[in-house]
Amino acid sequence: MRGNDDASSWLISLGRPFARDVLVDSRVLAWNLGVGESAVLSWCVEHRDYEALVDDRAARDCAETFGIRVRGTLSILVVAKSAGLIPAVTPKIEELRQLGFRMSEDVVSTILTLAQE
Repeated sequence: MRGNDDASSWLISLGRPFARDVLVDSRVLAWNLGVGESAVLSWCVEHRDYEALVDDRAARDCAETFGIRVRGTLSILVVAKSAGLIPAVTPKIEELRQLGFRMSEDVVSTILTLAQE
């Protein structure tokens, strides 16, 4: 695992028990996605009861091709709020924007409606 971000740090520490070595499926590899997206989608190709957490448009297109259920980061925020894990989605969306996460205003509007904000 490489990276200097919060997700990589979590995977190296608390998330280690959840990490799995994945052989990337050659059909997924042909999509030229990032390492993480390729691993996640390859896992889901072999384990159909899982859904992929991906935001990248190409990764979502690949998932659709293989019939993989997909959820994005913003939908996780709605789930977190409804479970009482976060008080509001709006501040988290702003944090993501500051980190360079791109999202359309239509998507944000839909997410805020789902979050009842």
